Amino acid sequence: MSALSVFNTITGIGSIIIILGVLLVIALVFLGETDSKIFKWIKKNAAVFTFVLALGGMIGSLIYSNVFGFAPCEFCWSIRIMLYPQVVIFGAHLWRRDANAWLVSTILSIVGLGLSIYLVLLQAGKIGNDAACIAAGVSCAKIDVIIFGWLTIPIMVLVFFVGMLTLSYVAHKK
Repeated sequence: MSALSVFNTITGIGSIIIILGVLLVIALVFLGETDSKIFKWIKKNAAVFTFVLALGGMIGSLIYSNVFGFAPCEFCWSIRIMLYPQVVIFGAHLWRRDANAWLVSTILSIVGLGLSIYLVLLQAGKIGNDAACIAAGVSCAKIDVIIFGWLTIPIMVLVFFVGMLTLSYVAHKK
């Protein structure tokens, strides 16, 4: 098994764990269980989980590009701009408990989510063309990684942003 296969499996499992966590939160909210011990525990640790998500996303993207040689497309760079600052924002938030961290994270995550949705649709051939990205040297529509037959890098990024938005919601649920 190659290093890339191992890394893909790890990132795939991580993405599935995030999806399950988001589904758990949705189920708890839908069932009115926001006073449950599980929901309160997630709420109490939301900043730590968001920091870990942002850090994992940053490290993962750097490993894909710098270790395995997958050059990021133009949209991937834009997505990184929405993701990377969140490591610093939540690192500082954990240290100083800055209430504005959630607002900034929500804005960055919404923009990042929009960009990742665009990339998912572009790779699926559902919208546009990637002439601008190809002109920049890397095709946005090219699928470099596919894990478990369905999980691509843009889908993983989408999952990360949905996870961060979910944690932002949980942190502010009254």
